Amino acid sequence: MLKITEKTNFSVFLLLSIAEQGRASLRDVTKRWPFMSQGYLEEIARALKKSGLIIGQKGKGGGYRLAQPAKKITMLDIISALDGPLAIVETSTHTKMRDTTFFGWCVSRRLWSKVEHNVDMTLRGITLGDFVREAKEFQ
Repeated sequence: MLKITEKTNFSVFLLLSIAEQGRASLRDVTKRWPFMSQGYLEEIARALKKSGLIIGQKGKGGGYRLAQPAKKITMLDIISALDGPLAIVETSTHTKMRDTTFFGWCVSRRLWSKVEHNVDMTLRGITLGDFVREAKEFQ
């Protein structure tokens, strides 16, 4: 089952706050969404910073800002930053396979690859900018 992790979901909340405000501290984010702990957000921010999605600034007036416009940050970028590359089916190496098993596995893998490609393309087509727009419409 393809599942969006809590960490990825919280990263969207964090990025949404940053995109809406231009800059946001983790304290600001936890005030807005008190169900998230600042410690957990720090872990998420480190991953987003390491992946190049946000830039941190320390000191007075500090916080985080987007490294690029929200319309250029895709959901695939966010998922990959927190959970690694998208994979619908985990691959495993079988050293001793009978021909029929190998054939079945190849057919299955080809079909799942098509699903993975379609999910990948969909996630590339949804941006943080789309989330910002939806949030404004929802409010």
